Amino acid sequence: EDEQRVVSKYVYTSSWTYKAYEDYLMWRVYASRGIGVRINTTVKDFLASLKLENCKLFCAKVCYKNTAKQTTFDRLILKNKEYDSEMEMRFCIVPDKENVEKNRILVNVNPDFIKSVTLSPFESSNIVDMCRDTIHKLRVDLAVEVSNLLINNKF
Repeated sequence: EDEQRVVSKYVYTSSWTYKAYEDYLMWRVYASRGIGVRINTTVKDFLASLKLENCKLFCAKVCYKNTAKQTTFDRLILKNKEYDSEMEMRFCIVPDKENVEKNRILVNVNPDFIKSVTLSPFESSNIVDMCRDTIHKLRVDLAVEVSNLLINNKF
């Protein structure tokens, strides 16, 4: 297999914005069908919540620049300059060789890292209720709010 396919198949990535505020365009891109959440936490709390077995974790801020030639590693942390408003942190989980062959990883996450949750401004009321119920089963004390972007601004 070529190197790019191996990385895309066996490296699991998660990107999080470190913006302190909601972004309408990010909601549009990443929750365009109405279902999506914004989790408020810190990198320190998120990393402390992870219990990884048989894999390694790499994290870094995404670097935004246009370049024609990229290594496979570069593709994990680089995005075109046009995306710099997303202000992302990327977390990459790489399973050890044995688990790559089994095509599995095991990641346990303690939900205490979550400070609050904001639901997509595009969610219907029945989806909002379902999301709240599901989140409160995970943590009854967690603050769950619906985005007010569409309430305050008529898009």
